[in-house]
Amino acid sequence: MLNISLSMMSKIETGNKGVSINLRIEIAELFDVSLDYILLGEGQQYEQARQKLYAVIEQLEEITRQL
Repeated sequence: MLNISLSMMSKIETGNKGVSINLRIEIAELFDVSLDYILLGEGQQYEQARQKLYAVIEQLEEITRQL
């Protein structure tokens, strides 16, 4: 469990309070994920990797067409 009150959680959810680094660490530990994941999210890293993969696929398709 996280060490915060329901009132504090409500303020965080509504944007009236920020999340401390200590709370972010607790959340990462609770969900067994890295702090990078908590801060950056999977989507950003996934999207970058997906774009690079599509670029490589396009290059390979172009090479195939030229053969």
